[in-house]
Amino acid sequence: MATIDEMAEVAEAGRFAWIDHGRHIVDFVHVENLAGATILALTRGRHGGVYYVTDGTPIPIRDFLTPLLATRGVDLSRSRSVPLAMAAPMAAMLDRTARLLRRTSAPPLTNWLVSFTGRDRSYDITAARTELGYSPDVTLEKGLAEMSFS
Repeated sequence: MATIDEMAEVAEAGRFAWIDHGRHIVDFVHVENLAGATILALTRGRHGGVYYVTDGTPIPIRDFLTPLLATRGVDLSRSRSVPLAMAAPMAAMLDRTARLLRRTSAPPLTNWLVSFTGRDRSYDITAARTELGYSPDVTLEKGLAEMSFS
């Protein structure tokens, strides 16, 4: 899995490209929201209950990664785009080649990156809201502001 700083390195080197223009919808969760939801699940959750927890704001990956990488001083405004139909087989080939050559660093395009940025991933948090009383305390904007270089 790529870290924010690894993604920033790829973008700064000019090797970053959106998959399908960064249009795929994703959900994220801030660690404070996750911690709060965990406490609620332990104290209010039903035995065997499954609760999805997010910040409650599904957004296109581009609208998340652009300000996130900007907290590291990276500008993605000139980034290219690659269709998912091209990115997926390229990632599979690059991952396989890196494993065969026993590379210690990940290739610039991986199966994980395609899965993370090239597919819609949104979760229904209704059960967490109704059964646990979960409400996200930290918004995306607040979380990003905490990460900014100021």
